Amino acid sequence: MISLGLTSVTFRNLSVEDIIDLAKKTDVRNIEWGGDLHVKNEEEAAYVYNMCESNGIRCCSYGSYYKAGTYGTDYMEHFEKTLKTALKLQCDTIRIWAYNKPSSDVHNDSHEYKAIISEIREIADFAALHNLSVSFEHHQKTLTDDIDSAISLIKNIDKKNVLMYWQAQVKYSFDENKRALSLFKPYIKNLHISNQIQNGYLLLNQMQHQLKEYIEIVKELDVVVLIEFVKDNNLESYYDDIEVLKKIVNEANE
Repeated sequence: MISLGLTSVTFRNLSVEDIIDLAKKTDVRNIEWGGDLHVKNEEEAAYVYNMCESNGIRCCSYGSYYKAGTYGTDYMEHFEKTLKTALKLQCDTIRIWAYNKPSSDVHNDSHEYKAIISEIREIADFAALHNLSVSFEHHQKTLTDDIDSAISLIKNIDKKNVLMYWQAQVKYSFDENKRALSLFKPYIKNLHISNQIQNGYLLLNQMQHQLKEYIEIVKELDVVVLIEFVKDNNLESYYDDIEVLKKIVNEANE
């Protein structure tokens, strides 16, 4: 079944309490908490979890800013801090970034690439000890910026708890974005939803047809579709977008 969700980074200007109130008001029961502002450490994570729990909201994921391949030999120390924070949230996945270079700049047979594969395998095994998965952003200027590179990375890592997020990419056509989602499907954890254009965002009601087709691809999976960014970063856009997404999700779940 598909569930509705909200990323806290949608509204970096709002407090934790305001975001929880917003989710509750719009009947959203999942929040992905960002590690850049709202949940930076274990103490904040424990507080946020208790607030969500008392309001009937699940912390579905930890949107960390752990960037694989960027910490040298100290990567496990950095990941352990991320993991401990995620455990306090009692979420089931940690969203991470696959390096800080575009896939076109890193060859698969290079020492650089192989070291990243080794690192991700190790942190994935550590996460698995706590029944957690790690999930890549499908994001530009990382090793998962390209559809085929993302699939290759997942297959090379070869860990059952290493998964993918999907989001529509501005650089791709509608058909290409559908292809990406279809290919990611065996590895999909959650979806980030927004109507992004080259210089900002539009309302979701301007892409309802496309959104319906995206949701159709994953409708039999147990995933959370998360509003990520909205037009002009304002609440009115969010209210409009969540109603559009809610209608499409409800139809898919029927």
